[in-house]
Amino acid sequence: MNTLAQFQVEYVMRVQNVGVFVFAHRCDNEEFWINESAKLNGCSITHGDIPRAFDERGNPRLDIWAFLLKNEGDVRNFSVGDVVYLESSKDGN
Repeated sequence: MNTLAQFQVEYVMRVQNVGVFVFAHRCDNEEFWINESAKLNGCSITHGDIPRAFDERGNPRLDIWAFLLKNEGDVRNFSVGDVVYLESSKDGN
């Protein structure tokens, strides 16, 4: 079963010799999985994780995710403020 988890882009960052990361906060509580079939707004990702991020009071922000795009050229599909969807399935298909 495929799920769509909703996120809003907060930052897009290119890291030399690594790739492009899309940082986004969760907008819903939909369950999702990060695997080889996961796509962010239709773009393949190779990794997703909760980065070390803090709010203005110094509390950890556990609603932020960093996704590493598989293809750096897909960066054109992401801008700060965009609402994007992570499509994933538990079995990776």
